[in-house]
Amino acid sequence: DHAALGHALLAAHAQTGQPRYLARAVCLADALLARFRDPRTGALLDVPPDSLTSRVFWAEQPLEDPAGPAPAAAAVQFLLALRQRTGEDRYGQRAVEALRAGARAAADDPPAAAGYYLALATLLHGSSAASPAGR
Repeated sequence: DHAALGHALLAAHAQTGQPRYLARAVCLADALLARFRDPRTGALLDVPPDSLTSRVFWAEQPLEDPAGPAPAAAAVQFLLALRQRTGEDRYGQRAVEALRAGARAAADDPPAAAGYYLALATLLHGSSAASPAGR
């Protein structure tokens, strides 16, 4: 949900030019990273690392694309788009960490991780055309 809202805020900023939308996208990205990023691996998890679920089970970086881009892939796309829009490389660095953390899982089933590979292509080619907001 954070990533989808982030893409919407970036689209609103692109359409209107109003800085409040970009400022909200930055706040949202910071909240996403503070809440869902595993500080040890850089993975973007499906639950906060300190939640009860994480302590009882293991938290996952969801990379499978069920009915749309996987949550982690959408978050990476959002972070890359935000880096491009703001010039703040910290978002790009966090995106790279998340991609690195998910590389093995994505390699296990490439067709199921298409969103991961689109995010990787965005990183490598510097284009936001593959992002959900760019469609």
